Amino acid sequence: MNRLETGEIRIGAYSSITINLLPKILGEFKKLYPFITIHLYEGNATELDRWLEEDKIDFGIGTSHNEKWEFELLFENQIVIVMNNAHQLSKINRINLKEIECEEFILPYTNSHLEVHQIFKKEQMQPNIAYRVKGDETIISMVRQNLGISLLAELLLKNDTSGLAIRPLEEDVSRKIGYLIHTKKHLQTPAILKMLDFIKEWMNNNKCL
Repeated sequence: MNRLETGEIRIGAYSSITINLLPKILGEFKKLYPFITIHLYEGNATELDRWLEEDKIDFGIGTSHNEKWEFELLFENQIVIVMNNAHQLSKINRINLKEIECEEFILPYTNSHLEVHQIFKKEQMQPNIAYRVKGDETIISMVRQNLGISLLAELLLKNDTSGLAIRPLEEDVSRKIGYLIHTKKHLQTPAILKMLDFIKEWMNNNKCL
């Protein structure tokens, strides 16, 4: 292992990844490779696509929505219902989608949570949309104020959940998170390959997300 190895790595990732996973991963990686410089970009699915196309990042960590990029699965994250802890649905342990159809809903935009929109499309549901919001923390804050309920990836709810009730769906719906790599453009450097291998190993050793 060459601790003196140098290089640069440019990573794009969803906010749930940059907040909840990458600080731990990068902290351990930098102990092994202190002279590798890391550039971290936080963005949604549309932004990750654009950054890969423009060669602004070496790889992304997100969900695969098209066939443009090589995708390698790292883990799956459940989609859950989140609501104010005084909401009437908080008394139910597992919630059927039909039970939320008439509830006031805080809907994330497609480019940040495509899976949520796919759920409604698959079930042929028309949610009662009270707000459309870009920004995970804003959605959580609005739910906490009882302005509506929402569907979010469980990883977004790993920190402060005060005032919230989080319930699983009866339907098994998950968000598949993995590497997004533009293989036609990128000949991966040794530094990038080390990072890809390190993240994969870290995820295998920390399966209890």
